[in-house]
Amino acid sequence: MLATLCLLLLQAPSQGHQLETQRPFRPVPRLTTERVVGGLFEPVWVGAPSGDVRLFVVQKPGRVSIVEDGQVLDPPFLDIQGQVASMGALERGLLGMAFHPQYATNGRFFLNYTRLDGATVVSGWETRSANPDQADPNSEQIVLVQAQPFANHNGGTLQFGPDGYLYVAFGDGGGPLDPFCSAPDLSTWLGKLLRIDVDGTSPYAVPPGNPYLGTSGALPEIWFSGLRNPWRFYFDGTTGDVYIGDVGFHEREEIDFELAGIGGTDFGWPRMEGGACNANGGLGECPPDLPPCFSSAYRAPILDLANTPGKAVIAGPVYRGHAIDGLDGTSFYGTWADRRIHSFLFDPGSGTVHEHQDRTEELVPRGGWDIGRVSSFGLDGLGEVLILDYDGGEVFRIVPR
Repeated sequence: MLATLCLLLLQAPSQGHQLETQRPFRPVPRLTTERVVGGLFEPVWVGAPSGDVRLFVVQKPGRVSIVEDGQVLDPPFLDIQGQVASMGALERGLLGMAFHPQYATNGRFFLNYTRLDGATVVSGWETRSANPDQADPNSEQIVLVQAQPFANHNGGTLQFGPDGYLYVAFGDGGGPLDPFCSAPDLSTWLGKLLRIDVDGTSPYAVPPGNPYLGTSGALPEIWFSGLRNPWRFYFDGTTGDVYIGDVGFHEREEIDFELAGIGGTDFGWPRMEGGACNANGGLGECPPDLPPCFSSAYRAPILDLANTPGKAVIAGPVYRGHAIDGLDGTSFYGTWADRRIHSFLFDPGSGTVHEHQDRTEELVPRGGWDIGRVSSFGLDGLGEVLILDYDGGEVFRIVPR
């Protein structure tokens, strides 16, 4: 039986978000998918520099492959399997990639991976100038390292924001119910979204507008707090607003939102799970003065989704491409365990969600293919949406039906 998503808003955030089930703005276009390539192993990220016809696919064991003209190029763009811990833990491995905004001229890109000792590493690399299909394996420059107390909740996404700064997502460190109360603790990167400047000062500088810069006891890199495991987040390529898929515990999954340029937001974990008060036990080492449930100190999600164990929400991008009429501004997300794909349109001005629908059957690929377990979404170099099938090792592109 197909899983049903129950949408609840138990707390209205500061903008008064409400759920709107009707579609008052426009007809919703019908979609399908086409298979781009197969033959990949445990793919977890796909994307491309702006305007590039190639696709770059991150495979969790430690390999980045290029797809061009429907073929996986050999040798791979980069292979660091010897320095990546991947086996035996689903949430460890080579997890994310980001291209510098000037990649076409400087060849710089960044990776997020789990080191052999279990720590998360964010590092910068360069492409060989003589061969654009090969990275320089000796060019790694470590940007930051975060020890991980458990093997799960490592986050994994890197994104350059519209301001040119690099944003890095960290989960709360794992274990049930954030046992060290890391997510609201401003003295650790765990459970946070960071913002750093990787241009100029080595390995990075703290941007002047960061909300905790100069705050005693707080790490200045922190941009957002109160996150459990933000596996995937995306910036809207037009507005600069950010959408975060934060994986839930046993009851709720959530999609979080914040306007461009606004830092210091606390999304409420572990006090809140989605739009509900966390009723799954104690809060470990959290201080007694942690704001109570439904406090105005917390930002409620724009989508609060009923959970089943392992469901795991996977945020996708906002569509700003040109191939599909009527889809502009639509966001996508998937769920891991029940293998569903959804889309919605969020209006920040009114705080309402429109056009929220299950697209799973509609997105069955042409040609008899099948999308299995979605691990991530991505954008190609022209802004069209891609879907990664983790089990099948395939890349699909959303196209008009």
